[in-house]
Amino acid sequence: MPELMNPVERARRRAAAEGRIRSLANTSFAAAGIRWPEEMYRAAWAAWRAHPTYTPTGRGGITARSVVASATAVDPDDIILTAGSSISYHLLFSIPRRRAAATVALPVPGYPLFEGILSPLGMEPVWYRCLPENGFLPQLSEIEQLVNGPHLPPAALVLISPNNPAGVTYPDRLIAAIVDRCADAGVTVILDEVFSLFRPDLGERDIVAHDTSESSVPVVHLNGLSKLCVAPEVKLGWIIVSGGDSATRAHLTEALDTEHDTYLSLSGFAEAAVEPFIAGDAAGQARGAIRERVDYLRGAMVAELDALPGVYPAPGHSGIHIPLQIDPVVAAERFGTLDDEAIAVEILNATGVYLHPGYFYGLDAPQFSGSPWFVASALTDDETRSEAAAALQRFLSGRR
Repeated sequence: MPELMNPVERARRRAAAEGRIRSLANTSFAAAGIRWPEEMYRAAWAAWRAHPTYTPTGRGGITARSVVASATAVDPDDIILTAGSSISYHLLFSIPRRRAAATVALPVPGYPLFEGILSPLGMEPVWYRCLPENGFLPQLSEIEQLVNGPHLPPAALVLISPNNPAGVTYPDRLIAAIVDRCADAGVTVILDEVFSLFRPDLGERDIVAHDTSESSVPVVHLNGLSKLCVAPEVKLGWIIVSGGDSATRAHLTEALDTEHDTYLSLSGFAEAAVEPFIAGDAAGQARGAIRERVDYLRGAMVAELDALPGVYPAPGHSGIHIPLQIDPVVAAERFGTLDDEAIAVEILNATGVYLHPGYFYGLDAPQFSGSPWFVASALTDDETRSEAAAALQRFLSGRR
């Protein structure tokens, strides 16, 4: 039988079983000591049990949608509530799958999620690059070629801002230019803002990071409680359709409503959680405290990585991931290879330190060659981060 477990996961499990794992790849907020206030869970539970009726709709209940609408300055009818962003993507990819163009344009590097959603729908990804030398920003010329090239344009193009894993927030003017190019080709733009809470220029916009209300065509925004309230277990996300004319928005939201009505995946508790988790000063203060803690953890991780010999963390300032390179000369001398998977396994076996190899995120493609890439998580507690950094310092310096 073919081997199903990759060598990195095999080494990780071995180190964990031996009790010597020091993970720099854990993306659990709770493991980093970051939790949403317990009293808000209790308020959501009380609200749900006070009115425990179940009246499912494809859009989600009007009360919960009105809370999201008030927080995002949109109309409740332009919102679809879902059980998280994976479901949102499934709905958005399902609608255009009947078109001749059975592709969706995705960024590389990117998070390993979309292929598993597209494949059962009979769709395939096409890629546009966000190169390090371009600040991990999409290149407008490449997107123009993708949507106006000799092949059918993709049904949709996904933008992720802040980007995951590069941690880069896209300028509004770049997003507007991409939307214009896609509009001309009839390509729907999906703007994933799941990491909006962790952008450096946040201001007052922690729920909708980019304003596309003046766009000539609708732009689809995604967000939810998973990152905004570090509450992935609640399973509450939303799709907001912004810009364009009201008739076009209504057509798209009606199609999403109809598609979602097949599943009715949203729970009553999740809907009840919207108001205590989103509305009011207490919720805003809780989000602010989470942002400050993640900012501290990210800065501390970047400082630890930057102090390692031959290690260069990328300069992104958003999100929860930190891409890093190992100098190719250091890698060749210390490991005898530039292969990120082989290096990650050797580091794990020697030190117990777990880093994601770059290829998990598409950072192994030819355009990212020259130095092996890895990805660390900012959501690492102080003790684990310090121990792992000390072990890497000894190992990369040739000491045990």
